[in-house]
Amino acid sequence: MIKIIDSHYNSDEKILIIRNTVEKAVHTYRELKDKYDDILLIHGRFTDLDRREKLLKIKSRNPPRIIIATQILEAGVNLDYDVLITDAASPSSVVQRVGRIARSCGNRNGYVYIIKSETFGDGIYNGDLVKRFIETILSVDEKCYTRRIEWRIPSEKDINNNKDNKVSFLTILNKAYEDARINIDSELYTRFRDLAVGAMLSHKDINDIIIKLGGNLLHASILLPVFTGNDTPKDVQDLINNSVLISLNYIFSSNDKKYDKLLKTRDNKIAILVYLCDKERCIIDEYYVEPTIIRDPSFLIYGLRRDEKDYKIISPLSLVAKPDAYSKDIGLLA
Repeated sequence: MIKIIDSHYNSDEKILIIRNTVEKAVHTYRELKDKYDDILLIHGRFTDLDRREKLLKIKSRNPPRIIIATQILEAGVNLDYDVLITDAASPSSVVQRVGRIARSCGNRNGYVYIIKSETFGDGIYNGDLVKRFIETILSVDEKCYTRRIEWRIPSEKDINNNKDNKVSFLTILNKAYEDARINIDSELYTRFRDLAVGAMLSHKDINDIIIKLGGNLLHASILLPVFTGNDTPKDVQDLINNSVLISLNYIFSSNDKKYDKLLKTRDNKIAILVYLCDKERCIIDEYYVEPTIIRDPSFLIYGLRRDEKDYKIISPLSLVAKPDAYSKDIGLLA
């Protein structure tokens, strides 16, 4: 990768590097930051305030020469870079990423480099589909690299009667998907059906179904805010500006007790920020709970709602990061 970056960097071209995971993006940034001056890292584990600052730099008249990112830049950001280096991903994601380069009109060409790995899709995208997609790109014709891919024009015909030796990305997508099969998860279907038709389901029944679905009605992990500030936030806006949304699966992944490295703890309990309200006022303060409570967000929401002994309403707001778990340069990483 270094040789590719050097070649284009020395030609005064702007380079966008998109990795499939935050860990890969951070690793790449650490490898390159001492070699190149004008470089920026952005991913989903920055606070809202820091992410906005980075996006302003990216959208400025003089954006960084090298951007390292995750899927956060696939859409919604008006980028016009010269070179894309991307991990192998699903066809739709790769097409979105390619859309960030050579956007201006004219005869300008963009350069796309796709990184293959032994684990196609990095556990985020369907591995079989990603593998077929990469194999299809390499087999566009027998000599592989002699034809250029036109990523902008969705046509099944050769572009410009093949005078420019181009092939549309739509041809590649169709070939990649032609043998794809849809697998139906019958158990998941049954659970969603129970939610849809069970008019008399109790709160406990619904909660049990949600927990069986992994805690979420979507095929993803629940996101919890993690406050990264050094001092207790002055108000809710301060909390929002300095918090990072982290998935429950990431916090409790595998057996490495990641929350010990990521979250503020005391006496084997996890710190959370809560609204403490009595008859006179409401304040934001720290409150410590058992880690098992975080695994069941419904209990976190309903189980701490009221402390009858002290006549206080306790509303959970966020988790709290360890002081050294976050930096403006790298983000939040265990």
